[in-house]
Amino acid sequence: MHNFVQAGYTNFVKKLPFGVKVISGLASLLACFVAQASIVNPADISSLNTGAGLYSQNNGAVLADPNWTVSLLHSSGTPPGGIPTGAAYLVPNNLGWPLQAGLTLPSIWWLQNDPTSSWLTYASPTPVGGDTTGGLYQYQMTFTAGKSGEITVRWLSDNYSWLFLNGQFVGSKSENALAPYGPYNAWNSPINFILTAGTTYTFDLDVYNIQQSFFNPTGARVEFTDPPLVPETSTMLAAALLLLPLMAGGMRVFLGDHGKDIGTFSTFKPPLDGSKRAISFLLLNQTFYPDVVSSGQHLAELASSLAARGHDVTVITSCRAYDDPGKVFPRRESWRGVQIHRVPSTHFGKGAKWRRIADFASFIVSCSLRLLVAPRHDVVIALTSPPLISFIGACLTRIKGGRFCYWVMDFNPDEAIAAGWLKAGSLPARVLDRMSQFSLRRADSIIALDRFMRDRIVAKGVIADKITVIPPWSHDTEVCFNLDGRARFRETHGLEGKFVVMYSGNHSPCHPLDTVLEAARGLSGNSEIVFAFVGGGSQFPGVRQFALDHGLTNIISLPYQPLSQLSASLSAADLHLVVMGNPFVGLVHPCKIYNILRLGLPFLYIGPSLSHITEIMRDCDDLICGQAAHGDVQGVINNILRAKEAAPRFLSELAPARARRFSEEALLPCFTRLVESVGQAKPAGLTVEGLALEEQMNRRLPANG
Repeated sequence: MHNFVQAGYTNFVKKLPFGVKVISGLASLLACFVAQASIVNPADISSLNTGAGLYSQNNGAVLADPNWTVSLLHSSGTPPGGIPTGAAYLVPNNLGWPLQAGLTLPSIWWLQNDPTSSWLTYASPTPVGGDTTGGLYQYQMTFTAGKSGEITVRWLSDNYSWLFLNGQFVGSKSENALAPYGPYNAWNSPINFILTAGTTYTFDLDVYNIQQSFFNPTGARVEFTDPPLVPETSTMLAAALLLLPLMAGGMRVFLGDHGKDIGTFSTFKPPLDGSKRAISFLLLNQTFYPDVVSSGQHLAELASSLAARGHDVTVITSCRAYDDPGKVFPRRESWRGVQIHRVPSTHFGKGAKWRRIADFASFIVSCSLRLLVAPRHDVVIALTSPPLISFIGACLTRIKGGRFCYWVMDFNPDEAIAAGWLKAGSLPARVLDRMSQFSLRRADSIIALDRFMRDRIVAKGVIADKITVIPPWSHDTEVCFNLDGRARFRETHGLEGKFVVMYSGNHSPCHPLDTVLEAARGLSGNSEIVFAFVGGGSQFPGVRQFALDHGLTNIISLPYQPLSQLSASLSAADLHLVVMGNPFVGLVHPCKIYNILRLGLPFLYIGPSLSHITEIMRDCDDLICGQAAHGDVQGVINNILRAKEAAPRFLSELAPARARRFSEEALLPCFTRLVESVGQAKPAGLTVEGLALEEQMNRRLPANG
């Protein structure tokens, strides 16, 4: 009956004169703005601000905020101020670190307190004299709305943070943990909320603190205000609501196929009871457990985390190993509560471009056929192997419903163009770019790996608010410094007594190794130095060929190591190499750096001067890392010789604090909560066909656009 009425109404709208349609469309746009405005402001909004009413009273004293509590969700140890006891404390004045004014570099200090709001921290007195333990601190405030209406929220944090309302993800701040000064002194873009009188709401601000080797406080600051737009009279709003059915039809006519853009005007409506339910997840990627490729390992850890929290998790992946297509995995398997469906594909290998294209295409076809008979899932998460598998995920949610989460591991077709695999402006490049943009627009949430990748995505016209930057975490349970494993690995491969320079990972044009290979040739006369290339990829055979062509005996090539042997393999190095091609900043992400940081071993970076790696290096002791440009063979040689002359440094027991910010313990829970919130955000009972406009009006932030 509903569809019949809707069809009749649509036909009625189509018969309206063009001018009426335009006026109705404009009226509907006005209604969108009016609908956002507050009907009646909730009582005492300002009393919800952090430190509200305390700043003018403190006179240097430390007070607990009666509205806010704080707890420690994850940490690397006991904070200097002790474990939070529940109360969130006011940072009392503007006279000392980190609120001191007039310093040489004021941009890096916290925005000063004022009578409207103040900074809160987890302990009393404020722990500024020693290092604050790295970890995830949760600031929480629960209140009951006195009146119905709309409020606006903005916040600051040290370091980066995620805001949840009744368990649903709302937005994040300072996603780039390596340049964390932004969250200290600049408010995020405000977000509006519609509240209902008598309903209880809980705000959770999860703040991840980056541990440093010097005094390093952490804190949060939140302000609630009236929305910027208020209707002149309630009569105006009532009239708009009475005309809403006609406006809805006019909106569809006015926006046409671009109706989804109405999400730009939406306001987040939280769930009323904060309840959570099991969510059905579908994960799409060519690699998964037990494959050893990085994207497959990270996806397996996410799947395991979701299943452990009681969700239904299904994976569609390839039945063949990524770098060894002759190895075939079982077609169906249950692993840690995750249901794995593996589909067939060709196995021509990576010897030529057409072979790779054929293997990618056959997997996409098999995956698409399998999805035709798959049930609808609440959330579809697609990665980027093969390139643009995300397009299949976006189309699936468009056809069957559900929400779409795009985890951008590599940014294509831009990467393919930069690598010379595609010609810019060619027909294939244009088609693939349109597919990529469809995936980005369709996504309810996008996860980028660093701020450079986020900026590339935003440059495509994607709204920044629906992009969250979460680096790929280190493999905490599999990777640690292993002195015994180091000795066994070196003995097995004839590396005893050698200074081992290791490149471990994907051998790809995105990580050009020409400069490294020339450095190996330049050091061929030094019998104490050996270059170990471990992994796979299209350029892996070229390393062996280079050694053969030049008669080099100081180069060994080994395939990807099983996950159980990864610690031993990585621990065997004396100096690790991290390589990034100049055009690929923001297109690919050097995941290997996180395991290297976890091991605490020296590394040499070869690549452009501004990248995610150089931002990490700003926080590193220059004795354990170096940098050289592509083509600077002598610079690479000098760095290697300098590292060799330094005293042996095995930092397993002194793992740098900087590694903890990228740990699985710190980042995987945040990632899990984010994708859970995507699944919980869609209001129950809505259908894409019958209530398309209402669905857009109810979309949560930051999934606009």
